[in-house]
Amino acid sequence: MGVIKRVQKYLRAAENRATAKLLSGKKKGGAKEEGEVKEVVFVKATGRAMERALKVGKWFEAGGREKEFGVRVETGCVLVVDDLDLEGQGGGEEEEEGEGLEGKGGKEGGEEEEEEEEEVPETRTRWVNTVQVAVSLK
Repeated sequence: MGVIKRVQKYLRAAENRATAKLLSGKKKGGAKEEGEVKEVVFVKATGRAMERALKVGKWFEAGGREKEFGVRVETGCVLVVDDLDLEGQGGGEEEEEGEGLEGKGGKEGGEEEEEEEEEVPETRTRWVNTVQVAVSLK
């Protein structure tokens, strides 16, 4: 219900801006821009939150509110980049001591360290399904 109240708040603010534009336009000699700009509030979600976003869209469509609100649902995919935290996995103090010893050992220790870092990628990309619910005033 919190998301629904937030969407309603944003739509009321958009309506107030549109009303202010109309009032200022009439004073200057006419409302030429009436109906041109339609503001939309987007609810975007991935993963488990997709169901909740769809429920928000369904709430605005149900119970006679379809006359007041317009709802459009779009699905798609997004490329996500995951950063890997290698220090957090092995208990950092042991790794720091080992790095210090390898550094004193000469070139060979340093080369091994570089090879290990190249084998483990620091980032990983993956595609994630998304849903976008667009709510607007009619």
